[in-house]
Amino acid sequence: VSLREKEKEEKEEKRVRVCAMDRGGFSTSFPFCFYFGGIAMNEKELSVLNSIKEEMSSLEGHLGLYYKNLVTGEEFSLGADETYFAASVIKLPLFLHVLRECEAGKISLDDILVTEQSDKVPSCGALNMFTGAVTCDVRTLCRLMICISDNTATNRLIRRFGMEDIERGFGEVGMDITRIRRLLFDREAA
Repeated sequence: VSLREKEKEEKEEKRVRVCAMDRGGFSTSFPFCFYFGGIAMNEKELSVLNSIKEEMSSLEGHLGLYYKNLVTGEEFSLGADETYFAASVIKLPLFLHVLRECEAGKISLDDILVTEQSDKVPSCGALNMFTGAVTCDVRTLCRLMICISDNTATNRLIRRFGMEDIERGFGEVGMDITRIRRLLFDREAA
């Protein structure tokens, strides 16, 4: 065994020992560390996550966090077993549902949908800035929903697929407790 390999092993052993102190929780010697697949989070990740945790603890409200390093697969979460009102976060699984429906051949991103003036809702978005009905493809509605959080585009997609079908799709990808109860800015349901 070369000196370099021995140093690498010692460094990894130290990381594993530190993380084993508190697998996924918090420790006073190492702010928090999640040990995953033999790889510990690096110090920069730990520092950033610790800063976020501290900031979250100073805020009022019902907060949660999920973090996954897509390179190493390391994960960290706070409040992962709790239930939250999704607000605009629901747009991400809705986008996934639209893409899965396209992949299954049930719809095309090039399909044209009409958004009527009466469909338009306030707040984020571009569609409510147009006068009258707006005609655009599913791809554009998805881009508006994800890139600028367009609530009208989101509602148009919800209407196109239906809440029951969307929830079925959520279940198919393991999001069994994720629900879509109403349209965004639904004045009658609110």
